Amino acid sequence: MSEDPTESYDRLEFLQPVRCVVTGHRDRFGVEVEMLSPQPGRPAFIDFINLTDERAHVTPDRFPPIGTVLEALFLDVHPNEEVRLSL
Repeated sequence: MSEDPTESYDRLEFLQPVRCVVTGHRDRFGVEVEMLSPQPGRPAFIDFINLTDERAHVTPDRFPPIGTVLEALFLDVHPNEEVRLSL
């Protein structure tokens, strides 16, 4: 049996819609989230540059509060298995 934790999740398509909830703030780098759908419970991350379409970057004082439900888009999975999303 494989020990790869990602094998328990189906593959997501680039820019596939994802519903998630903010679970934490990673210093000035962005927000940690947990997917609600399509893969409930899967952790992910939204980099601060992907939190807005505005020209100015979002600063930590403007990060969505913990518990906020967001509609995001799947970007990719990094080599360390971290799922990256964008708003």
